[in-house]
Amino acid sequence: MWQTPSVSFERNPVLHAHIDDVDRDALLAFVEERVRCLETDREAWAVRLGLLGKAGSRVLPSPVGLLCFGLHPQRVMPAWGISAVRVRGHNIADEIAASEHLEGNIGQLIDGACDFVARHALSAGDEEDEAEYAAVAVREAVTNAALHRDLRKPGRVGVHLYDDRLEVWSPGGVPEALGDLEEALTRGGVSMPRNPLLCATARERGWMNQIGRGLATIQRAARSSTRIEVRVTPRGFCVTFPSRFPVATRGRQ
Repeated sequence: MWQTPSVSFERNPVLHAHIDDVDRDALLAFVEERVRCLETDREAWAVRLGLLGKAGSRVLPSPVGLLCFGLHPQRVMPAWGISAVRVRGHNIADEIAASEHLEGNIGQLIDGACDFVARHALSAGDEEDEAEYAAVAVREAVTNAALHRDLRKPGRVGVHLYDDRLEVWSPGGVPEALGDLEEALTRGGVSMPRNPLLCATARERGWMNQIGRGLATIQRAARSSTRIEVRVTPRGFCVTFPSRFPVATRGRQ
């Protein structure tokens, strides 16, 4: 069967990992639910689903198995975490007020990054529409960054909170299949993920929808008066949210 390079990479065993690096019970329970056949060899199906891979006689986690069921994936692949930072200023070289290096599986990474933004962003009150950044938009941006990153790049996903904006960086440029960015922002489209197996597994675990509306959802969930910016470089893909309080944030704590 023909496979894209990304799918082949996602299925490959991580040679310096060990089967004990994943929550084996959770992984096999997922396989059982996914396949719905108690009489089958669940480990063999885990290989077929791309969660495990074979290296000679050894059965090892794949990148998808590590990221979705890993006990501590970053011990094996340090780059697969999220670096979150609150900068007191407008440039990454300005004073760092807070920083966290988030680790864990994909679900834990997404929750940790969203929690960091919620704790360090401004709020005019307790309601969602009074927050500096819409929680739905932030979660969508972080989810996209974590799941659509280039897993072969050494950089981490970055969540950078400045006085005047929030930036969410994802290593690797835009997947070729994404097409027109402006259309993706306004209308959405067909889901064309860089990491199809990772996204399919994340969808089954309830971490994403995978219906091609990520950027459009981010734009709609952001404030009506706010236009998010999408920037692409050879090194990465960045979504920028302007602050809802651009004046108040000057000199913020």
